[in-house]
Amino acid sequence: MTSTTPTVVSLDNVRRNPKEHLTHVFIERQPAFNGLTHPLAFGIYSFFQFVLAGSQVMIEFIAGLLKRQMWRSKWGIDMTNFFKDDHYRNKQEGKECAKKLLEQLVQRGQEWLLYMQHHKKRDDLCDSLVQFYARAGQLREEWLKGEESKLPTAENKWLHAISIDVGTVNPAFCFASYRFLDEEIVIHVWKTENLLTDEDDGKQAAPEVGKLANFDKTEELLKRAVANVNGFLARLLAGEIQQDPAVDHQLQLEAERLRKEQMREMRRARQRSEGDAGDEMASVKKGNKKKNQANKKPRVSKKQLAIARNSETLGLDTAGVDG
Repeated sequence: MTSTTPTVVSLDNVRRNPKEHLTHVFIERQPAFNGLTHPLAFGIYSFFQFVLAGSQVMIEFIAGLLKRQMWRSKWGIDMTNFFKDDHYRNKQEGKECAKKLLEQLVQRGQEWLLYMQHHKKRDDLCDSLVQFYARAGQLREEWLKGEESKLPTAENKWLHAISIDVGTVNPAFCFASYRFLDEEIVIHVWKTENLLTDEDDGKQAAPEVGKLANFDKTEELLKRAVANVNGFLARLLAGEIQQDPAVDHQLQLEAERLRKEQMREMRRARQRSEGDAGDEMASVKKGNKKKNQANKKPRVSKKQLAIARNSETLGLDTAGVDG
C-alpha cells in the first residue's frame, strides 16, 4: 500500500509518549481453568486500570474467536483440511493472517515481516498483531455505521492501542496505530518479553497449574510474572522502549549466527572429547593385548606334543637300563 512520510511523522508523539495518546488496550481473554495465564491477564488488566485511572482509555478482554472470524471472513484463511489439531491450526492460520497484514496494510511491512520470520516466538507475536487488527477493524465498522457523513473529513481518525497476547512465559505485545479511513497500520513496538528468569523452567510451569500440591510454586511463578510484565508495560507507556524492525532483524541474524557458531564449537568439543576418549580406550586395549601376549603360553601343535612325549619316554627307559 502507498504511505506518506507526514503520516508517520505525525505519530512521533504517540511513539515517544504512548500514555498520553493511548486510546485502547486489548488483552487476550484466558480460560478460567488455566491457573497461570488467567490471573496473569487480570494482573495486566488491573495494572492498566491503576496507571490509566481517570483517562478515557478503553481496556478490553478479547476472545480468540474474534481473530478466527476475522481471518476467515476477510481472507478466507481456513486450514481445517490440513491440520486436525485445533491449537496448532489456529497458530498456523494466525501466522498466515499476520503475513497478509504485513504485506498489505502495515507501513514498513517487509521489514517487520523479516523481523517476524526470524523471531523465536513468532506464533505469539503474530497473535498480538492479529488481535489488534481484529478488534480495531470491528471498531472501524461500528464507527463507519454511526458517522458515515463525517467519513470524508476523517483522515486523521486514528486508534492507538496496545494488544497483548498473554502467555505463560513469553507474552507478546503489539503497540500500534490504526487509521480508520484506509486501515493503515503503523507498528511502534512489537515484541515478546520473557517474564521468568533463565533459571526458571517455564515449560514445566503449565502442567503444575491447578494442582493443589503445587500451589505454592505456581503462586511464586505468578507473582514474579506479574511483577515483570508490569515493569515492562510501565517502560512501554513511558516511551522508554523504542524499536526499529530493520535494526532488530540484523540483531536477530547476528544472534542466530552466534548461536550456530556456539553449536558448531560444542560439536567440535564433543568430537574432540570423544576422539580423546577413543584414543585412550584404544591405547588401553593395545596395552592389555601386549600384556596378554606376554603372559600367554606358546602354542604347541599336536605333532610337537607327541614328539616331546616320546622323547620323555625314551629318556626314562634309557635311565632304567643304565641303573
